[in-house]
Amino acid sequence: MSNLMHFQQLASTNTYLEQMLQRQNRAKTETLPDGLAVFTDFQTSGRGRQQNSWFSDKGKNLLMSVLIQPKLPIGEQFRVTEWISLALSDFLRQNVGLDTGIKWPNDIYIRDRKIAGILISHHWHGETIGSSIIGIGLNLNQEAFPEQLPNPTSVLLETGCHTNVREAAEAVCRDLMQRRDMPADRLHEEYLQRLYLINKPALYQDLHDGKLFHGEITGVTEKGLLEMRCGTGIRQFELNGIAYR
Repeated sequence: MSNLMHFQQLASTNTYLEQMLQRQNRAKTETLPDGLAVFTDFQTSGRGRQQNSWFSDKGKNLLMSVLIQPKLPIGEQFRVTEWISLALSDFLRQNVGLDTGIKWPNDIYIRDRKIAGILISHHWHGETIGSSIIGIGLNLNQEAFPEQLPNPTSVLLETGCHTNVREAAEAVCRDLMQRRDMPADRLHEEYLQRLYLINKPALYQDLHDGKLFHGEITGVTEKGLLEMRCGTGIRQFELNGIAYR
C-alpha cells in the first residue's frame, strides 16, 4: 500500500501524524492523502486513552495511526468511533477467527480480556470534522504482559499462532475504508450487536461520586452516550463517567 509508512521506532504514531498535519496546515500547499497510515515496531511514548501508556514489546504488535477525512458535521463524530471499532473487530473475526466484542466506547475484547485499544483525535474545520487521527494498538504476538495490566490478551495467546505485523496493518487499513461508507443506521445497529455486556447485569462505578451500583447496558445513543438500566430507570453516561468493576 503506497499510503502505508513503516518506521523502526517513533515516539508515537499519533504524534508523528499530528506533526505531519501541522506542517501541511502551515504550508497550505501539500495535501496529505485520506487513509495515510503510519506504523512502527516500537513507540517510546505510546499513548492510550486518559493519558495511559500503551505497552508493547518491540516488533511484536500493531502500533499504527491512520489519518482520515470524514467530513462529518458536529454531533456526528461518534460514527467515526463506530466504524473504526467495527473494522478492527472485523479484522479479528475474519482474518484470525476470534469472536470479538466492543467495550464502550472503542476497546476490543475477547471474552473478558482486552486485545486492542483505539485513540481518536478530531480536527475541526468550521462546523465539520476536517480530519481525524486514529491511533490503534492491537496485541498480535505479545507473549507476556506487566502484572499491573488488569486483563490483556493477544492473538498469539488466544490462538497459538504468530501474525505478520505488516500484513495485519494492510488488512486493518482495508477494513477501515470498507466500513466508512456504510449507512449510519446500519453501522449503529452492528455496533450495538457487538457491544460488550449489552443486556447483561454487571457491577459498575459512577466516577462522579465513586458509588458502586448494579446496572445493565441497554444501548448507546447516536451521539455516543452509554444507556444503562439502573433500578427502575434508564441513565445515560458520558465518556469517563462510568467504569466496569
